[in-house]
Amino acid sequence: VSLEMLRYLPKDAWGKTQLDAVVRRQTPLAWPDEQVEDVLHRMSESSLSVMPVVERDSEKFLGAVTSNDIIQLMTMETMGESRSPRRPVETSTRS
Repeated sequence: VSLEMLRYLPKDAWGKTQLDAVVRRQTPLAWPDEQVEDVLHRMSESSLSVMPVVERDSEKFLGAVTSNDIIQLMTMETMGESRSPRRPVETSTRS
């Protein structure tokens, strides 16, 4: 769901509208080996602030990247700060 989609939904309908009515069906995906700049550009074109990151072959969900994450990374790199690598998302199959 994007904020853009919600703009077309009258505020008085928010309490009566199920998420299924406004969910984006064809969400652009990002892959772990993509360039950050390419992902940010695609997010901007699609009016997304969050993009799912998936494996290329299986489309297994690995996590999500936000425009805020990317802007923060770019700011740190511009200022010459190093960043510590993030740990991969852990998945659990516990019942």
